[in-house]
Amino acid sequence: MAKLTFVAPLTSTSPIYKHLVHLHLIDLFVGADDITVDKDYKHVFKRLRNTLLREKGCIVLGIKLTCGLIRRHLQDCGHSGEHITCTLDPTDKQDVNLAYKVLKDLWSLPPADPGKSTQTYVDVCEALCIYGQLAYHLISPYICTELSLSEQLEHLSAAAHLMLALYVHNDAQSQFLPNTLFINIRIIIKNAFFCVAKAKVDHPMQPFFVVLLGTDRLETLFGILRTMVGNDANLDILQLALRVTATTEVSNILTKHLEWDNGPRQLWLPATANDNEGVPKSADHIGLGAYLHLEKLCPYTLTLVTPWRHGRQTLEHKYTWITPILCRISETQNASILAPYGQNLVTNYLTDDNDSDEIEEVSSSSRREGHLPHTPLSEDSTSGLQELEDAAAKAQWNNKSCEGQGSFSNVVQFGGITMNKSHAIAQHFQYITSASSTDRLHRVAQGSRFKPTGHHGDSISGVLGDAHTQSPVLSIHQPIAMLVLCKQNLFLCMAEVTGLFLDSNSVDDIPLAVLPEKIAQVSYQALRLVPASRTDDPEGEHDWRSTNLFALSNKVPGALVQAINPAVASHITCNSFFLFQSSKLMVIASNL
Repeated sequence: MAKLTFVAPLTSTSPIYKHLVHLHLIDLFVGADDITVDKDYKHVFKRLRNTLLREKGCIVLGIKLTCGLIRRHLQDCGHSGEHITCTLDPTDKQDVNLAYKVLKDLWSLPPADPGKSTQTYVDVCEALCIYGQLAYHLISPYICTELSLSEQLEHLSAAAHLMLALYVHNDAQSQFLPNTLFINIRIIIKNAFFCVAKAKVDHPMQPFFVVLLGTDRLETLFGILRTMVGNDANLDILQLALRVTATTEVSNILTKHLEWDNGPRQLWLPATANDNEGVPKSADHIGLGAYLHLEKLCPYTLTLVTPWRHGRQTLEHKYTWITPILCRISETQNASILAPYGQNLVTNYLTDDNDSDEIEEVSSSSRREGHLPHTPLSEDSTSGLQELEDAAAKAQWNNKSCEGQGSFSNVVQFGGITMNKSHAIAQHFQYITSASSTDRLHRVAQGSRFKPTGHHGDSISGVLGDAHTQSPVLSIHQPIAMLVLCKQNLFLCMAEVTGLFLDSNSVDDIPLAVLPEKIAQVSYQALRLVPASRTDDPEGEHDWRSTNLFALSNKVPGALVQAINPAVASHITCNSFFLFQSSKLMVIASNL
C-alpha cells in the first residue's frame, strides 16, 4: 500500500461539518473539496475470508483462529464435508460467493454447549462467532435489501467499533487483521458516512444506495469491455481505446433493462431479506432494482449521530468487555477509527513481512479420504452442450410416439425430493466444479484457472497408506505436550492442536505412527495451567488444571510433540477442563 496523506481535517465552514462533527472517534481528515478515498467492499469481503485461510490465521480475543479450527467447528454444527472443502478451498481467492458462504457460516455458527465441551472449545467457538458478527455487520448493508439507510449505517458503525476493540484487545494489532485490510475497512465505513452527509446537503430527497460506492461499477465496465473483445479474454491498448467509450452506452442500456444484465461470475453476491435467506442463483449481483422501498433510503430524515451511537450501544449490550476498551481509546489523544493508538495508520509505512492476508503454504490438490477431487469443469465449453442435451431429452419425452418403445422418465429422487435429472446432476456435482482458465486454449481443454501447489495426490490416504485407517490419531483440539526454550531454560508446555499438516497440506487428523515423520507438522496454541483446588478435583489426585489459551503459538515438526490424554473434570456441569498430575508431567518432560 502506497503512503497516503490526507490534506487537512474537515473545517467548520464545510457544509457537511455539522453532520459529522458529533460522530465520536470518526476520522475527519479529507482532501481537497472534502474528497475521501474509498475501497471496493467486495474485495474486502474476499480478504476477510483469505485472512482466516492463512496458515498464521488471525488472533481474536487471544484465540488463534486457523483453517483447521474452522473446519472442526463447521463439522460439529452439521455442515457436510463437501461444503466445507469447497468453501475453504484456498486456491480460489477471488470468488465473492465463496467468501460470502464462509462468512455466513461463521455468523450462523451456534454457540458451543458448555455442558458438553471444554473451556477452550467454548472460547474458540466464541471467537469464531465474534469474527462472524464482524463480517455480518460489515456485509449486511450491502446485501440486505430491506434495511433502511439508518439501519445500514448502524451496521457499519457496529463493525467499526467491534474492529476497533478487537484491534486493541491484548494489543493484537496486525495479528487480528493485516493493517492494509484494517485500513481499507475503516476507509469504506468512513467514506459511507461522508457520502451520506454530502447527500443530505445536495440531494436529501433522493434515495442513497451504498452499493454504488466503491469500484464495483468500474469493474463492471471492464467486464463489459472484455466481452466486447471476442474469444480472447485479454485485450491490448488499441482495443481498449476503440471500445472503452462504447462500454458506457452498454452500461446505460443495461441500467434501463435490468433483466438483461448478467454480471461477471466473481462479482455475484446474493441479496437477502431480514430473515437472512438468499435469493435464487438466477439473480445477478445486487443492483438498484433489488431495492423495493426506496423511501427508506432517503437521507433527509436521517441524523448521522443516531445510527453511529446505536451501532456502538448494540455491541456494548451484547459484549460487556468492549466498553472499557472503547473508553480507553476515547481517552487517547487524537484517537479515531483510523488511529486506535492516536497515530494515524494510513500515514505510516506498513511492514511487508507480517502484514499480508495472502495464503501461504497451502494446497487444495490434497484431499482427505472421502473428499471429492478437484475436477475442473469449464462452464464456458460445456453449458451449451448440456442445454442441447436437455432440450433433446425433453423433446423425446414429449413425443408420444416413443411410448412403449424404450420410453424413460426425466425425473429422479435426490435427497428425498423429486426433481429433473439435469437439476439433480447439477446438485450432486456443485462442489467439484472450479473456475475455468482465462486463457482461451486452456479453457477449451477444460483447464482450471487456479493451479494447485504442493502435493498432487488424489487424497491424503495416498501419502499415509494403511496408517490412515489405523488408530489412534491426533486431531484438532486435542492436548499435546512439548518442550520450549525460554532464556536458555527448557520448560514443559501443554497446548491444544489448532492445525495439522501433512506435506504442507492441511488435514483433520494424523495417525500417531506418522507423527514422527518429516512430512508431519503441528500448529498449536499453549494452555494456561493453574494449581488445582479441591473444588476442581474432589479426590485430590491432580494438582494442576487448565484454564484458557494464551498468546504462545507456533508450528513445529510432529516429532517434537507428544500426544497426551489427560483427565477431564467430569463433575463440573459446564466449562470442563483438563486435570494434570505433577509426577506424570515430570515423566512426560523426561520422555521428551
